[in-house]
Amino acid sequence: MAKRKIIVGKKIPASKLKKLDAANIGVTSVLPPQAEVEGQQTSMRLAQCPGGHMTWLVYDTDHVQYYKCGVCGMAFVL
Repeated sequence: MAKRKIIVGKKIPASKLKKLDAANIGVTSVLPPQAEVEGQQTSMRLAQCPGGHMTWLVYDTDHVQYYKCGVCGMAFVL
């Protein structure tokens, strides 16, 4: 089994939270999402939010700039 690298997120300062564009925020999940179409793979990564929760995220640097933890709701950047 291949080892997975865990990405550790960095907390976004409170002063910048209100300036974030909601269209660029992805939400992490405790369970890895299943592909809706067979053969359509997304780039899934394990990430640790600044609060310490281990979650899955769709790694998409073209559309997502920030993430929100699906457990605690903390916003972070990779």
